Amino acid sequence: MGKYRRKLIEDTTLLNVEAGTFDCINFERYGILPDGEEAPSRNRFHYADGIGLIYDSTSFVSSEIPIVIKPWDSYDIQ
Repeated sequence: MGKYRRKLIEDTTLLNVEAGTFDCINFERYGILPDGEEAPSRNRFHYADGIGLIYDSTSFVSSEIPIVIKPWDSYDIQ
């Protein structure tokens, strides 16, 4: 059985989604195969300070291509 690792990407990203443009910190999650090699998949998460999760994508461990992409399309701060 393999393991997952989560890594903070040091640069912030200006991310444009339907809900607007957000300055985000970025995380990647990827699998470590039983032989110690990194899996080709990359799950990506983008968070905006004071707002939360803006975008995430999920891939199968064996594929670089995301199978699920979830960007924000609207929000309402109260």
